Amino acid sequence: MPNDLLTTQQMVDASSVLLESRLILAGALDHYTEDKFGAGTGNTVSVRTIASLEPAEDLNEGGDATPEDLKEAKVDVVLEKHFHKSVALSAEDMTLNIEDFSKQILAPVVDSIVTSIETYTNAKIAANAGGKTGSTFAAPTTLADCARANRWFTDHKIIPQGRFAFIGSESEEAFIQLDAFTAATYGSDGPLALRDATIGKRLGMNFVVNPYATDVAVTPGTLTVKAEANAGAKTINVAGITAGVKVPAGAAITIDGVQYFVAEAIAAANAESQPVKLSVGLKKKATAGAAITANAYQQSFIAHKSCAAIAIIAPEPSQGAPSAIAKHRGISLRATRSWDQKKLKDVLTLDVLVGMRVLHPEACALFTAK
Repeated sequence: MPNDLLTTQQMVDASSVLLESRLILAGALDHYTEDKFGAGTGNTVSVRTIASLEPAEDLNEGGDATPEDLKEAKVDVVLEKHFHKSVALSAEDMTLNIEDFSKQILAPVVDSIVTSIETYTNAKIAANAGGKTGSTFAAPTTLADCARANRWFTDHKIIPQGRFAFIGSESEEAFIQLDAFTAATYGSDGPLALRDATIGKRLGMNFVVNPYATDVAVTPGTLTVKAEANAGAKTINVAGITAGVKVPAGAAITIDGVQYFVAEAIAAANAESQPVKLSVGLKKKATAGAAITANAYQQSFIAHKSCAAIAIIAPEPSQGAPSAIAKHRGISLRATRSWDQKKLKDVLTLDVLVGMRVLHPEACALFTAK
């Protein structure tokens, strides 16, 4: 039987707090789910989001006082990922108090789950972003790049509260050398740059260093449109993708001068033709044989917290082993303990179900150089 010096509930309580505190991009999005599986069915849950309304009417100009329903107060999200990590615990591990156990055991286990959640979240945002803020795929490094990003929000009528800029390592290196990010004269949080992975609020955005920003490589091969596709089509047949090469969600391609992002990861079965789903419909007709170029970039984003809804929710407690769940600020996690007869050790498993849905592509964009 599992060791009872530390209870499963103690372990999961501490783990849920660690998980919520370590999330970066996923933690900034709307993620408050209903208890258990809420109003959803099967693997679908309901996520509460910020409500929106039409512009207010003017009663003096013939408007009426009819009540309006709040829109998108709840959104169904499919739980498409099940992330888990198991570790064997020594007898000595089980004698630790909960504080030391959290630091030495739970933290690295939770971090492994955080990495998977953040990688998934970054790919989802990249694949469904409304576009990019600059004219190139180079990383933003100047105040002009930041000003252009802020303009994206303004042009798309995104409210000031809740604007974020999640930047990669190249941008971080440049920004921490700019007075606007580190000098006290630019704001009281300037001298506290990089504390808690944030470099402060500048130009109307909360800048956060995203250590999970992915470097997206150029899709190899000489790519062309295999068959004509009309404007509005969200799937095109592409020829020339090298056999066996995996193309990640969020990969950037340009067709007839217009840039698009790959909506779903693909693994090419052959080099003749491969259907590719785009995050948005074609802006204009793609003719057969048209050249397709690919771009490499680092995934830095600007996003409003309501651009997407993410559900991070614990499965039901196991009935076959000591198991417990805990919820912290809308994020829940499950811990299950078992016994390894061969190694004579307790085994701790942490797992979580994750799903994400981009609601407003115009409220998120790839953050690039002007």
